[in-house]
Amino acid sequence: MTITIDEGVITLTGTVDAVDFAALRGKVHAHDHTIGGDVGSVTETLYVTDSGGSSRDFRTASDSGGSNQTDETADASPSSRVHDHGSGSLATSSISGSSPGASGAVVVTVDGSTGNIDCNTIDGYAPEDQADWYDGHYHGVSGTTDDTTFSSIAAEGHTSSNTYFWGYIPVLGEGEGDSDWHRVRTEYPSATHTGHDAGTISLSAYSAGSLAGPEAGVVSLDGDAGSITLGGNVNAIGIAEFKSSYDAHTHTRAGSTASGGGGKAVLRDYTSGYPIMLKEGAGAGYSYGYIWPKVGGASGAHQHSGSTLTCSTPF
Repeated sequence: MTITIDEGVITLTGTVDAVDFAALRGKVHAHDHTIGGDVGSVTETLYVTDSGGSSRDFRTASDSGGSNQTDETADASPSSRVHDHGSGSLATSSISGSSPGASGAVVVTVDGSTGNIDCNTIDGYAPEDQADWYDGHYHGVSGTTDDTTFSSIAAEGHTSSNTYFWGYIPVLGEGEGDSDWHRVRTEYPSATHTGHDAGTISLSAYSAGSLAGPEAGVVSLDGDAGSITLGGNVNAIGIAEFKSSYDAHTHTRAGSTASGGGGKAVLRDYTSGYPIMLKEGAGAGYSYGYIWPKVGGASGAHQHSGSTLTCSTPF
């Protein structure tokens, strides 16, 4: 075990204040954090349209026998929905900090009154430059959130709240099939909203604050262990304080997920889950034909803030 001092450079086979400084520097420059939690909820307003996204009148009734028939636009039921996504595969993808410089010291100074050492480097690195890099470092994030499974969304008349629609389930090669009163809903019994890519989410710059330790006026060199124990700091950096700060540090989230969820959900027969065509109401200029109904907004393009994501201590 050795301690070598040469032109301001200290090289150890042991530790400084029980810290392997070269190993600590390696962790600081190449560490990760576990991202957990969720990306924050979004409220979507839902509405019923034709397949092209235009509002239409539909022929509705209050029961399967056709009571209280009317022509009216339709609403989604519920008319709004709150959803969230778990953190999924979101993970740190890069780490950045300021560029470490190099101390200009060419001698090693030991101050017995404070327990401080001034030098160029210890084990190849200047403590103050590594502390500068660490103070303000941040992480990029990559990956995709979890998918979310939704309950189905039904449709009802806008003015009457009628829940039955005149329509038919197309049968290949058999024309229009049998027309009847149907209740309708989105994909039966549920639909999956795919996750969002990381987008601009990142882990914000970490502010380390002061990494100086106490100045107790003791410097002890243990040649057998190749270690130094200080009552003070190295180049104004407390090595033990640096490691303690690193071991406990986390980051806050910045940015938001990528936009996703574009498109509209097809309405289907409530019981069978088959796609269904609904009779168009008697609105001005309509053809009185059958149209494919969809729910807009159910998967409309949106993004999440990521506000409730969590960040673990480093590993």
